[in-house]
Amino acid sequence: MTDIHKQINLLESRDSKVSDDARQALSLQINLGNGISQLVHYYGRTHSNRALDLLSKIREPHDKTFLDSLSDTIKERRIMATLDLLGQIVQTAPSWTPKIALHPVFKAILQHSVATKELDECIGGLLFVTALLPHCSSLPLDVLNAIFHAFTEGCQTYRIKVRNFA
Repeated sequence: MTDIHKQINLLESRDSKVSDDARQALSLQINLGNGISQLVHYYGRTHSNRALDLLSKIREPHDKTFLDSLSDTIKERRIMATLDLLGQIVQTAPSWTPKIALHPVFKAILQHSVATKELDECIGGLLFVTALLPHCSSLPLDVLNAIFHAFTEGCQTYRIKVRNFA
């Protein structure tokens, strides 16, 4: 564990050799399923492009660990970092992208989009949903209903914000 934290800290080194060595070491660990949670939390705090690069290369079967870690970041109220990271992942379109809509993190994002009164968080959640939908050939009825509900409530939030702002 300590080695993973050390490598994460070295990832941002100004010395390119040290940074590259840390990236390679972390890449090997991530391919084994280790350090994913720590790297997700690090990204949530720092928005590091180097961490994003490593996280965007996660492959099955480690996608579940990754998505579970993202659920934790939502609980920590780092919703924008979570949406940013998931948006980047969806753009790279790994083979497991359709699984995101079936994971509890997706439902948590939809629920947050409904509950929040922060327009940027609401719109960010809905933009993520629209980016993910083309990757999902079929969705269960409860997920579709949750999506429709989130969009309806998002429109309501937008309407209220615009009316109060004008």
